[in-house]
Amino acid sequence: MTTHAMTPAQKARATKATKRLRRLGPMMSTEKKDWNTPRPLFEALNRRYRALSRAGYTLDVAATAKNALCKKFFTKADDSLHVVDWHTNAAFLNMPYGRGTDGTGAWIDRARTQVLLGHVRSYLTMLIPARTDTAAWHDCVMAPLGGPPLTGPTANLTMDWELQPGRPVRVLTIYGRDGRTEIILLRGRLVFGTGRGGKAKAGAPFPSAVVTFIRTGQA
Repeated sequence: MTTHAMTPAQKARATKATKRLRRLGPMMSTEKKDWNTPRPLFEALNRRYRALSRAGYTLDVAATAKNALCKKFFTKADDSLHVVDWHTNAAFLNMPYGRGTDGTGAWIDRARTQVLLGHVRSYLTMLIPARTDTAAWHDCVMAPLGGPPLTGPTANLTMDWELQPGRPVRVLTIYGRDGRTEIILLRGRLVFGTGRGGKAKAGAPFPSAVVTFIRTGQA
């Protein structure tokens, strides 16, 4: 079998690819499920929805003592996925990512239920992977809250919000009988925190979306 030495250009590309894989290694691991929310993104979302609740977000649903974004927060010990209800005015959720019965889909379903039950009284925002082929996306994210509205529009697409100055984003609003859902597909890949006080060395290996359930009666 004849082998050929790589050209300098091929070596350079191979070295670059190897370095990128090393950077992405921790994020591609199935063992790592929790990633800190980028603070600028959280603050931008808090400003957007503060008009609905002067206090802004009052509960971080899935956090640790080191990365909690609100004074009130639930940790793994509280088991906010299965046990404790989310009684608050406005909640933020960046759940542990994963699959299965305790995976991302279960968290999204739980969040929608907490809003429909009125435990979250005003609104709830989730930062989730934009996996638009999943059952959770179609059954929980895209499905109108409480069913289709009896009158009025069913959906609307706007570009009325800037995530960053000079960079407006499209906001898809789906209306339901019990409220509305705002969906923002984020451009590019987020650079999450590592949980050790720093940032990841590379963007996430998946696209992200921000989904906010807003109960009826909120402007």
